[in-house]
Amino acid sequence: EGGGEVVTFTYRDLDGDGSNPEISSPALSANTSYTGRVEFLNELENPAEDITIEVLEEAEDHQVFYILEDSLNATPASYTGALDNNGNPIGVEFSLEIGNASQGNLTVILIHEGDKNAPGAFEGNLSNEVGGETDIEVTFNVTVE
Repeated sequence: EGGGEVVTFTYRDLDGDGSNPEISSPALSANTSYTGRVEFLNELENPAEDITIEVLEEAEDHQVFYILEDSLNATPASYTGALDNNGNPIGVEFSLEIGNASQGNLTVILIHEGDKNAPGAFEGNLSNEVGGETDIEVTFNVTVE
């Protein structure tokens, strides 16, 4: 935020089987606020199909969750951006407050047909009560310097 550099995390699985993905997790700066946006692409198609459009069009059926490992010095991600027609977050856009230097995992999970009214779901807390199906789950090893 505030005009800093853009940091892009990527997960690419060009053969589609999940056995040898390309993962990029650049370091984040300590004591920094980040705003982010996830983008889901089907790169098995040519040109790549932007699945993010479908997620937004079917907003009531999708929610993105951001799970931070306890060792990562950061506050839980906050939803920003668009809400679905029922006033619930979609989670494609978020903000993240990073604290002091640390290292840990950030897992991004796209849930399909979960219960957005489950306790904590509005705040981004993924629990068994949310249910639904996992469309995408990616874990990034994050270093904060």
